[in-house]
Amino acid sequence: MNVDADTRMVGSMSLRHLAAMVYLAVVGALIVSVGSADVAAAASSLCKKYEGAYIAYYDGLYQVRGCKRYDKSASAYQITRSGVSVQQVDADVIRQIPLATKSGSKPVSRAVVCKKLEGKYISVAFSNVYYVKGCQRRVFPNWETYQEHRQRRAVTADTLITPVSSAEMRILPMGEPMPSTAMIIRKQVSKASMDQRCKELENKYVSFYRHIYQIKNCKRNPVQYRDFKQTGATITRELTAEEWQVFAP
Repeated sequence: MNVDADTRMVGSMSLRHLAAMVYLAVVGALIVSVGSADVAAAASSLCKKYEGAYIAYYDGLYQVRGCKRYDKSASAYQITRSGVSVQQVDADVIRQIPLATKSGSKPVSRAVVCKKLEGKYISVAFSNVYYVKGCQRRVFPNWETYQEHRQRRAVTADTLITPVSSAEMRILPMGEPMPSTAMIIRKQVSKASMDQRCKELENKYVSFYRHIYQIKNCKRNPVQYRDFKQTGATITRELTAEEWQVFAP
């Protein structure tokens, strides 16, 4: 038995194995490096594209500055009504542009949020409206139900809908929806009155809070702000809550 030959063979195999491991490690590092560079380049491209712009994702409204998203949800109503263009984005943009946080800021306390918002009407970006009861948020299924609830509580000012941040909204668990009163209001609208309103607003652009619609065949059809601007048309008027329900698709 040639021990020296066997030893040399084992040593040679070990060196080849070690070299293969080193090679794979180097290649893997290069792939990760290239992948990271691609991700960084994509993020940089998105930051440049949306710098200074207002972007929206579901109920969240943000302004992009310095490759960070600043939460503007609490001011969404004022921003959209001022005519500022808001671009709808997908989840990829939200993932790649991080949310800005205040230096040294503490997590929002659930107890503080509950105490602050108990018994109030709240909304993020003035889309869905909720009533806070027992530290739960209960959504209004339609505007009429909110109005009827507000009237029963002798609350008359629209500004009493409290704008909240997405973080505050997430703290409050979802409760049972508020029971709807929309059908009662719909039955109160006479056919003659409805026909007259349909004729008056047919093919016209109308608004309801931050949303724009075009009335077609007595139905309200949502229109994106950028598309509306391209038409050169004007808003005929704001719909009443009753009309918003009457013109439901």
